[in-house]
Amino acid sequence: MTEDDIIVLVEHTALRPYIHVSDLLGCPRKVWFESREPVWISPKRAHTLLRGIRFHMAGREYVDAHELRVSVFIDGVRVVGTIDQVIGDSLLEVKTTTKALPRTGAEEAHERQAQAYWTLIKRPHYEWKDGQWIKVEGKDLTPKVKYINLRKGDAVIHEVEKRDLLPYLRERLRKLKRALFASDVPEGEPSRECRLCFYLDMCKKLDEQQEVRSKT
Repeated sequence: MTEDDIIVLVEHTALRPYIHVSDLLGCPRKVWFESREPVWISPKRAHTLLRGIRFHMAGREYVDAHELRVSVFIDGVRVVGTIDQVIGDSLLEVKTTTKALPRTGAEEAHERQAQAYWTLIKRPHYEWKDGQWIKVEGKDLTPKVKYINLRKGDAVIHEVEKRDLLPYLRERLRKLKRALFASDVPEGEPSRECRLCFYLDMCKKLDEQQEVRSKT
């Protein structure tokens, strides 16, 4: 990839026959935007994204690990997600950073991601193998979060609590379905992830417009 390349995200949420795990855990306003607005990524941002992907792939090459795409049905809706690494009896959510690695434990949002995947695969579920979904029995893997420093190349792994998030995921799914079919933009959920969101400028503009309307 060169700096002259521009990448466009074309996979709109509304066109997918499923909901992604990250959609359930993330901001409903972002998912609402994704269902309606294409996103253009600058060359610099594309380079950063690809660098993270390369580290994920390298991690699978140098250790006995494999990526695992899984699917379950929650209240009749297919929920799909990809576990970054499965190594032995552990599932790992892999995060890349250029900052100091967290030494005392995983960040709450990352911990929740690992717990969500543990929740899904401990029950009978489907795994993507050889171009098709195969139904398999539940697996009790240990959820962990792995952080990789992109500059230094070092890593740290934190084991997280086995916590069943099915009630939480069901509530998030109900909220997300309501947002996707709403004519009004749903409320956002401000977090540290906002600074990396493709829709940050649109979101800020929307909040400003709503603030003006509330004062009139």
